[in-house]
Amino acid sequence: YKYMNNNIITIAREFGSGGRELGRKLAERLGYDFIDKEVIYEIMKETEFSEEYVRKTLRGAQKVPYLGDMLFYQPRLEVLNAQRDTVLKLAERGGCVIVGRCADFILKDAGRDPYRIFVYADMDYRMSRCRRKNKLDPQLTDKDMKKVIQKIDKMRADYFEQFSFMKWGSRENYELSINTTGQSIDEMADRLAAFLK
Repeated sequence: YKYMNNNIITIAREFGSGGRELGRKLAERLGYDFIDKEVIYEIMKETEFSEEYVRKTLRGAQKVPYLGDMLFYQPRLEVLNAQRDTVLKLAERGGCVIVGRCADFILKDAGRDPYRIFVYADMDYRMSRCRRKNKLDPQLTDKDMKKVIQKIDKMRADYFEQFSFMKWGSRENYELSINTTGQSIDEMADRLAAFLK
């Protein structure tokens, strides 16, 4: 198994699919570190940018600059470089599950060969889960909630594709894709941990 030679797992996920929760529970079962917001806090320390600016940049709210725009986008480039350095530094200790942050691409590109997982689910399930977990404004109609979820996914996809020049969610970029529709996250974490062990 590829995994036997590496103990770094990355999780990319559609919004509302339960990918973050699955990653956290998988880390618990494997006895690994769970890395999520730590990347943001480390970038803030490295760059002295505000949390809001770092979050906005890593959400893909701004476009990756072209070479002609380098001076104007210097702060953004500093955040992107800090993100890469931070992910590599946090992964050095091994035994970790990293959610998002383009960690799948960053580590693969650096020759670290992580076990890359993509988590997805049907839209109805994702909307239902968002309502149960209070992830979005509960006053949103189903139509509006669907638009918000699609917008967040598009931002994630655009950001990943600009950063990596690869297609977000495309099967060739992951070792495993998991559909959480109608599934128990706890049971999936149990099965996935057993498989990876």
